[in-house]
Amino acid sequence: MRKVWISERAEGNLDDILQYLEIKWSKRVREKFLKTLQGKIKLLSQTPLMYEGLF
Repeated sequence: MRKVWISERAEGNLDDILQYLEIKWSKRVREKFLKTLQGKIKLLSQTPLMYEGLF
């Protein structure tokens, strides 16, 4: 499994997105989004070439 690095800018953006989701929608929506994102990051760390053809 490879390490996925997230830039400081991306972390800041993620914080803003999570705050927005909780304010505009709900804590439940925020948590669902975060859980989905964590799953995608884990999948990317396990198969890093999976999205190679998309970029």
